[in-house]
Amino acid sequence: ERLMWERELLGLYISSHPLDAYSAYLDEQTQPLTQLVPDYDSRKMTVGGIVSTVRTIVTKSGSKMAFVGLEDKFSEGEVIIFPNLFEQVGAKLVQDAIVRISGKNSARDRDGNLGDESKLIADEVVIVTDKDMSEYQATGRKMDTPKVSAEVKKERRATYKNGGVPIPKKREETQKVAPAERPAPIEPVANRKLYVNIKDSDDHDALLQLKALCKLYPGVTDVVLVLGTEKKSAIRLPFRVDEYSALLGELVKVLGEDAVVLK
Repeated sequence: ERLMWERELLGLYISSHPLDAYSAYLDEQTQPLTQLVPDYDSRKMTVGGIVSTVRTIVTKSGSKMAFVGLEDKFSEGEVIIFPNLFEQVGAKLVQDAIVRISGKNSARDRDGNLGDESKLIADEVVIVTDKDMSEYQATGRKMDTPKVSAEVKKERRATYKNGGVPIPKKREETQKVAPAERPAPIEPVANRKLYVNIKDSDDHDALLQLKALCKLYPGVTDVVLVLGTEKKSAIRLPFRVDEYSALLGELVKVLGEDAVVLK
């Protein structure tokens, strides 16, 4: 009941995680979702976790495909299930199912430019059952981290030389832009995070106020919830906020000056 309450309130689990029982299996049979990043674009990967969302759409040809939100204990990611595979596994893809998914890391846009987020294009989906868990023999060996492709290395080096601004690939059909119209390069901004300390994880009112206030000031800054006076547990919340708004002042009023830090 507490787990469901945490899920409903914050969109995540605090006290214990439903994947705790699957830890050994997922550690050894999958790569963590923290590795589903553009550095490993085009590489084969196997990820696993709990299905958090399933969004299905109907393609122009009338067949169904899905965008699946996946969480492991450390991160979250998106998996794309194209129609051929969706026909086979769609019925089993439900919220809270535990899955292992193999496919290809894809971080490029339609023009072939490397973006800042990766998705996994799935080619195999396995539902992991309690029976699989009870029969699983741990080996003690984790899966290897993917390797960075030569093309990504080359692009990263070029981007670094260009002051951190990605160099877009040229498209044959793209019209040449006159120099006067060319936008100035965007300066990369250091990603700050908003750390919020709630000393008592059973303080439901404080958690509810935190969620309500954050919803009022949506933006691009990550919020990290730090629980307890020992501050041992830090959890990234599933929403982002506007650090330049009145939010920080509002949070200080509710939680106290020492509980809100932007860094």
